[in-house]
Amino acid sequence: MNLWLGFRKTRRFCLKIKTNLLKTIFGKGRKLRYFGLPSGDIIDFEIWYHYLGEQIIAVEYDEKQLNLMHESINFSIKESQNNSNERAIFGEIPIECFFGPYFYDINDLLIDFNLDISKISKELCIDLIFPFDVVSLGYTSFFSKKHKKAFKSLLDMHNREYLKKKNPSKKDFLLFYSVNTQRCKIEEKIEIDNIVMDAKGWSIKSTNNAIEIFDWLDNEGKIRDKLIVALPYFIIRESYKMRFEPEPLGIYLWQTETSNNYFLNVVFRFSHIEDIIDKPPNEKLERVPIKSVLKIEDGEIKPYETDMPAFRIISS
Repeated sequence: MNLWLGFRKTRRFCLKIKTNLLKTIFGKGRKLRYFGLPSGDIIDFEIWYHYLGEQIIAVEYDEKQLNLMHESINFSIKESQNNSNERAIFGEIPIECFFGPYFYDINDLLIDFNLDISKISKELCIDLIFPFDVVSLGYTSFFSKKHKKAFKSLLDMHNREYLKKKNPSKKDFLLFYSVNTQRCKIEEKIEIDNIVMDAKGWSIKSTNNAIEIFDWLDNEGKIRDKLIVALPYFIIRESYKMRFEPEPLGIYLWQTETSNNYFLNVVFRFSHIEDIIDKPPNEKLERVPIKSVLKIEDGEIKPYETDMPAFRIISS
């Protein structure tokens, strides 16, 4: 099995797990608005086509993946036509709801769009209307300052749209966020270490074994162990500053069958709140314990084996 097929097989398994979240949170009968990176084989749409509609924005910055995405879309449309549905993707997604794929770095798109909505809308020839119900950000690279800035822009745009509407009917959205834990540059390692240090300073006041946890990370933890702590912590911290209550729904670490590349997936539900909170409630850290990380291997879900201590919250 080649690298791409191994990656696709495991990713398909991950998406099927996340389908249950779509069912639970949004229920049946509602067509969801999607923004993100579906990858070249548009596997997100292949698995979630029952749930998607209204506005679907697909972005891709790798030329090979972009060409593959065009081929996948055209093939799907032909299949729909063969089944007497001439204006659909995967038989159910109306073509007029699908926009893209756009050849754009999604980080730049989020950052630029947040700064100048009209500029990007004209460039893409579309009104990119927030909020979305489902946002999928999947990176083959690591976690950098640019990733952080783009995430803040994403929350900022959703927040502005919620505030424009006095009683918005949709106040929640789901974020699927994945990064490659192997392809880590020196500056990205520094960025992760900085977030871990910030998490340490905050958690020492709220957990009775924080020093033990972070000493373990410094002395024995792999970079992916640090990222398992750093990424959810960063998401939680920034969400409260942008008027969002973040709820972690799953943390998955998966590896393709043909490589040593580990991908970290976090799934969060965001509910809009009225006030800005500079410091998240202490118990939120307990929702991201290392022992709750699940490893996906050979089509099965297993606990992530690590000696890292779990968080224990100090009861007040």
